[in-house]
Amino acid sequence: MYHVGNDKRKIESAHLLLDSLFQLSKQKPFAMITISDLHRISGISRSTFYRLFDQPLDILAYQCDIIMEDIIQLQESNGDYFTFLTIMAHKWYENAKLLELIVWSQSIDLLYHSFAKYESEILTFIKIDSQDEVLASYIFYILVSSLLGTLQAWMKHDKKEKPEELLSIMARTFKLFEPYKKTNEEIGL
Repeated sequence: MYHVGNDKRKIESAHLLLDSLFQLSKQKPFAMITISDLHRISGISRSTFYRLFDQPLDILAYQCDIIMEDIIQLQESNGDYFTFLTIMAHKWYENAKLLELIVWSQSIDLLYHSFAKYESEILTFIKIDSQDEVLASYIFYILVSSLLGTLQAWMKHDKKEKPEELLSIMARTFKLFEPYKKTNEEIGL
């Protein structure tokens, strides 16, 4: 868990710790990075670290949430799902280094948690009626899984594609399912 808040000094310390995490990740496996290592590289005291974070993984969780907040704020003034996907693709393209560290540390669940915090907003963007909570939940998690799978594949392919190319790949992927569209009557429901 993190406890950064809106204090400018705490935010600056969090950024210094993230930069230190990036440096250390080049030297050793994520699981081997200690708070002492972070203190040594960042100059941030152990007590300050513990005021902000419980463990090094929380630095990544904090950054994921900051990016999701940015995506949601940018989206709120625009409105549709395609715009949401575009903003999301560009934000993660800009933050590829963080995404690499998340994947490298085997912590992709941090991204799921960040998305889940904004489930109702995202469902609004994609114009899903949340009256049917079960259906809305399935749609949300299928879409989030698709987005995160796309980001993981992008990492696997050395981040060669630009955001627009990622969106095109996603659109082509969803078109693969079009032949399987059937009404409830056709499938016996």
